[in-house]
Amino acid sequence: MKSALAVRTAMIVGVATMMTAGLAGTAFAGTNSPTANHYNSNDIVDATAKFYHDGDKIYIKDNYADGHAAVAEVWASGYGTSHVWATGGSGTSVTQSINYAEGLTVHIKACIGEYGSRDIISCSPEVTGVA
Repeated sequence: MKSALAVRTAMIVGVATMMTAGLAGTAFAGTNSPTANHYNSNDIVDATAKFYHDGDKIYIKDNYADGHAAVAEVWASGYGTSHVWATGGSGTSVTQSINYAEGLTVHIKACIGEYGSRDIISCSPEVTGVA
């Protein structure tokens, strides 16, 4: 009897271990990007952008009343380039979610541009986060 009970217990432990191992492989902890700052010619931050992995959120803020819109330029492999515009003037921001695959590196820049023509004037250096 003891050996049959031992075999059943070992089987249950083995199955539970395999199920736990399978679940552990599916979770992934993404990372937020550092803040990307675009500086104007007076060395003032006029646009700020950031990627937040929780909800795959793109944040862009217009920090300076210069007549230009702030725009986040975002790209990830297989998703192409996206633009998120903050067009409400200085002090306004926009947050937009883009559903990226888990584990994917997301590249983001803070830029200034002309919303009407969708022209990007200049951008910050690129920063990255992980979805």
